[in-house]
Amino acid sequence: MADELASAADGALPQTIRLMLSTGGRLRAAERKVVDFLLQHTADIVRMTVTDVAEGSGTSEATVVRVCQKGGLAGFQQLKIRLAQDLVSPLKAIHEEVSPDDQPADVVRKVFHANILALEDTLASLQPSEIERAVDILAQADHILVCGVGNAGLVALDAQQWWLRLGLQVSAEVAGEMQAVRVALLGPRDAVVAISPSGSSRDILQAVTTARRNGSRVIGITHLGKSPLTGLADVVLATAARETAFRTEAMSSRIAMQSIVDVLFVTLGLRRYDTTVDNIMRIRAAMAERRL
Repeated sequence: MADELASAADGALPQTIRLMLSTGGRLRAAERKVVDFLLQHTADIVRMTVTDVAEGSGTSEATVVRVCQKGGLAGFQQLKIRLAQDLVSPLKAIHEEVSPDDQPADVVRKVFHANILALEDTLASLQPSEIERAVDILAQADHILVCGVGNAGLVALDAQQWWLRLGLQVSAEVAGEMQAVRVALLGPRDAVVAISPSGSSRDILQAVTTARRNGSRVIGITHLGKSPLTGLADVVLATAARETAFRTEAMSSRIAMQSIVDVLFVTLGLRRYDTTVDNIMRIRAAMAERRL
């Protein structure tokens, strides 16, 4: 381990990895496996989940998190953020496809192209059978709690305001502490929709774990691939936004998640056709009264 640290002194390795190597004397055998895996796959870590790293290193998710904490980080998600900062130029934090000399027309084309690719890739990854299972859960639930933080929280709020039009009893919660409170009061006839691009948000995983313990059904909307959330959810609806290679809450990822919410809205609306049409007409009448 000391030799590896010495070879890193020339700056060839990201600062974050070098910091982890400096804790070598305090690492157990399993933890050294994690560091070795990080050394061998440094450029790919930003695209991986904690589950991917655990499986790739032949260890556990808890071991991966422990290594990150020994390196002075809060957890694996912070490792990904730090690595992205080490590996990616500041420009890439704006958008991975743009260059400094791009004109507005170039930016328009590149942003739209990235979003279109995200939708096409997500469309290819979605399984109609999983959409059907998710709709079954939502249609049968007494109450639906949609959870998300950050960009995913915006998607959760949008799901609430659209799904209410279907006549469903639905609410959204974007604050971690209140998610814990709300989900603790759910039961076997309720459902949780957990939205997390990484699938490893601590607040979301805590809410989902409590929901499962209470017998509630769980629908996970997350990025394609294995993650703690995919292991806990009854149904997984996966996005495949390429831009998440550099940012854990990329713009195109949000658009892909939003599109899944829209698919669920339309599919539920068709299943509850008469009720939905009646609700929409009543809402239009109510909104008309608010206009001059």
